[in-house]
Amino acid sequence: MLLSVVLFLVQAWLWPADAGVGDINLTGQWQGVYTQDRAGKRTDFRCEVIIEQKANKITGRSFVFDEDIHAEMAFEGVVLKGQLVHCEESAILRQEVRPNMEWCLKKYDLNIKTKKKAIVLEGLWEGVTSYGACTPGRVYLTKKETRA
Repeated sequence: MLLSVVLFLVQAWLWPADAGVGDINLTGQWQGVYTQDRAGKRTDFRCEVIIEQKANKITGRSFVFDEDIHAEMAFEGVVLKGQLVHCEESAILRQEVRPNMEWCLKKYDLNIKTKKKAIVLEGLWEGVTSYGACTPGRVYLTKKETRA
């Protein structure tokens, strides 16, 4: 009995503070920013993401904004171990472009976190266009609270 209590306490001490995030449903609207490393066209892009989660599978649409133009992409992915999300954009559904411009189709590896009672997705993205690889960057998304 004492050994079980000791093992439980050691496990609780070693377990990350976000361990309970596996019970979080990601379905909903998310807002945030994509950053891009220095060699990119811009340092950051405003974004919105709509996620639908069924079990550990997710699907949805992502919207990225570059000043007065934007694009909408379809994506699908999976929640891994309840704390990580891997997803990939599969198609550009709608887009506005400038001359010599293409939107990136992106892959994401995101961590699910809770910060000040908000659910946050953070991680890295990389992407491609017909020209080749896009300059990669980071993603920061916060789940938009639904209002009654």
